[in-house]
Amino acid sequence: MARMRAAQRRRQLLDVAARVFARHGYRGTTTAELAAAAGISEPILYRHFRNKLHMFTSLIQDVGDRVLESLGSQIQRASSAEDELDALVTALLADASPNHIDSRLIIQALNQQDSEGAIRASVRRHVAALHRLIQGELTSLQKRGAIRADVTPAGMAWFLVDLGLGARLLVALKGRKGDRTTGARSQAALVRRSLAPA
Repeated sequence: MARMRAAQRRRQLLDVAARVFARHGYRGTTTAELAAAAGISEPILYRHFRNKLHMFTSLIQDVGDRVLESLGSQIQRASSAEDELDALVTALLADASPNHIDSRLIIQALNQQDSEGAIRASVRRHVAALHRLIQGELTSLQKRGAIRADVTPAGMAWFLVDLGLGARLLVALKGRKGDRTTGARSQAALVRRSLAPA
């Protein structure tokens, strides 16, 4: 069997780690379990990640990057300003990740108290980047007359971040049943109506 390139191995380890951490939590997971789940030895794991904390924070960064990429691509596919706002809110509220793994990881990270604060710092970076993306999109929509002039893009962006995190919490707790995308679309329509220019 051919050896994986470093980037491929790192990607594989992050994918495996996402499933293991989502199932057992940060504290309930050992590097031995992570290595075993990936079918490698611990020394190979340590070639890619300094320790469990480094692996978990790298995973949070990876999840955050994918969320931002997904939001950006959904906004770009929209054919009108109205569709852009719908796409933005729907993407924030719908959870398309398999088995809701990303939602569980973000919620675990929000609740994790690590001695170095590295996990919370990773989550803060992700939330700040998400807020910047949303604020930029809302500012653009406002300049094009697609949302009310009296709306503050920064404040509305925090509102939408809060909605998105709340949706993730409910998904992670399995408190929401049925098709999240359908529900997210109706919520997006409600947000759009509340932001519509008079």
